[in-house]
Amino acid sequence: MRNHNLEQFNQFWIDNFKTEVPPLPKKPNELSITQQEVMRSESPQLYQNLFKTSVDSGQLPADLEMRIRNSNLWVEDADRLRKFGYEYEARRIEDAKAEFDKQQMEKKIAESRARQEAQQKKQEEFANKSLGERMMSEPLSMGQIIDNRMKYHGKV
Repeated sequence: MRNHNLEQFNQFWIDNFKTEVPPLPKKPNELSITQQEVMRSESPQLYQNLFKTSVDSGQLPADLEMRIRNSNLWVEDADRLRKFGYEYEARRIEDAKAEFDKQQMEKKIAESRARQEAQQKKQEEFANKSLGERMMSEPLSMGQIIDNRMKYHGKV
């Protein structure tokens, strides 16, 4: 029977370390901290496949187990997923959040750009109007009306 994790681990080790390939680890502490971090960084799916806490183990918090089973993970679950060996899922959540944040920022930038373009167009249109058209397009404020009445009529 073909063990996909064995093949992935072998290739991971050859790609990242110059030492002899060890046996397939069953627990993270069978690797050094450095080796664990390299695996988390370079091959999060392999790390998860080797070291995740099984949903049937009874060791996961019930709410997290339920969301894993229902494939309904929350952004707030990332750290807890890591704690139980779900490195790949934690990364997927963080990447999705980063993409969402990026799209929201791009949307705000596009909206801001559209407002600036509309404002610039309005300013250009105003600059191209004659003096009379400019005066007609800017209604007087209540304060200006009162000032003009006082100035020209002496009463309000």
